[in-house]
This record gives sequence, C-alpha cells and structure tokens, in this order.
Amino acid sequence: EGDRIPSTNEVSALLGINPHTVLKGMNILVDGGIIYKRRGLGMYVEKDAADKIRVKRQGDFFERYVEALIAEAQKLHLTKEQVVGLVEKGYDHA
Repeated sequence: EGDRIPSTNEVSALLGINPHTVLKGMNILVDGGIIYKRRGLGMYVEKDAADKIRVKRQGDFFERYVEALIAEAQKLHLTKEQVVGLVEKGYDHA
C-alpha cells in the first residue's frame, strides 16, 4: 500500500510490450481501485488493494468454478450433501 509502481514506459521496456497496452492495463487497475495516479508523480498502490483483488478473485472463482460445479452435479443428480462430501474429500487429499 502506498508504494510507487513502475511507469508505463518502465513496464513496457521490462516486458517488451507496447506502452499503450500497459496503459490500458493500468487504467483497468485505476478503475478497479487497485492503483491511483498522483499527477506528475506516478502511480501508487491503493490502500486495501490486496483485499480488493482477493474479493474480485473470489467472485470470479464462484462464477467460473462453483456455478459450473453445481451445473455438472445437477446433471449427475448429485445432492448438495454429496457435492459437499466430494469437496471435503478433495480437501483431505490436498
């Protein structure tokens, strides 16, 4: 939190990609409240950025995996309890 991040040109040179691509990515992070601009000083990490990213990823996880899991379980006529049991079994083997 509060740390300065590299400029678009620095990131572009480091990764060998177009500066406009980097800028688009940074603007997505600004719009998401992950980084903020300080005019003339650069971009900085927003307060609670890690928590914001975690919450976003949890939502993505639900949409991408949990909804698909439930849809497949319903096709297989698995009950909620059976699915929970399978998830618990997966955690036990991890």
